[in-house]
Amino acid sequence: MPDAIATVVGFARTLRAAGVAASPDRVHAAVGALTVLDPARRADVYWAGRLTLCGDVDDLDRYDRVFAAYFGAVYELPRSRA
Repeated sequence: MPDAIATVVGFARTLRAAGVAASPDRVHAAVGALTVLDPARRADVYWAGRLTLCGDVDDLDRYDRVFAAYFGAVYELPRSRA
């Protein structure tokens, strides 16, 4: 799990640079979510982060772009319903 924590922290730093207010409390929530999910599964990482690191509907598109850039665009990300 230490690698997953470092990855979430680095990802959150990148999100903040893109304008997403991924606060320390939100990062802690994302790490907590990954303790019950599988941090090796891309979809688990995606949804754990999207549901915990984003605080506003305006964050969702930025999150998707940063996620694809940070983790690589392996497959098309789900479209936002907002």
